[in-house]
Amino acid sequence: MISPDDLVVTLLYVLPGFVALKIFYVLGLRRRRSDLEWTLWSVLAAAPLGAAAMTLWPATGQEHVRIAIALALGAALGLLLVGLWHAAVRRWPDLILHTSARAWDSVLPQAQWVQVWTNDGKVISGAPRVIAISSETDTLDLYLEQPAWVNPETGDLIEMTGVAGYLVPADSIAHVQVLSGG
Repeated sequence: MISPDDLVVTLLYVLPGFVALKIFYVLGLRRRRSDLEWTLWSVLAAAPLGAAAMTLWPATGQEHVRIAIALALGAALGLLLVGLWHAAVRRWPDLILHTSARAWDSVLPQAQWVQVWTNDGKVISGAPRVIAISSETDTLDLYLEQPAWVNPETGDLIEMTGVAGYLVPADSIAHVQVLSGG
């Protein structure tokens, strides 16, 4: 059973940091985090927020006011971080790619032509055009323009007649080969 004091400490020293980071990650950076990372970063961000709230509202017996102040400070910090992030991305447009955790974000946007092997053994060739950024999604579907089936025995391309593009769902991709040229 959680005591009222433990609840106050949790609300004061975890929740404001979580609010600040969630605002920043949803509206700004858009990078996925594990539950452990959320907890650790929330505690680190909430500690100064909680201390600031205690400084601004030192009265005892009114912890709900202190928690509200800490949450407001957390929201303000999150919005400030979003503004700084957007300003940094405008200044350095490639910053979003450099903060990504996967090679997918660095390699595929520059790829002119790829072959995609699916889990069921099919091979599809095409030019990647609409590529999800790994920091924004867990499902990295791949869209190919000028798609063609690849005959696995001969390597010949079999055109997909009347097809403008082909969406390869992330969960069906076994591996991707980046080709030179087109």
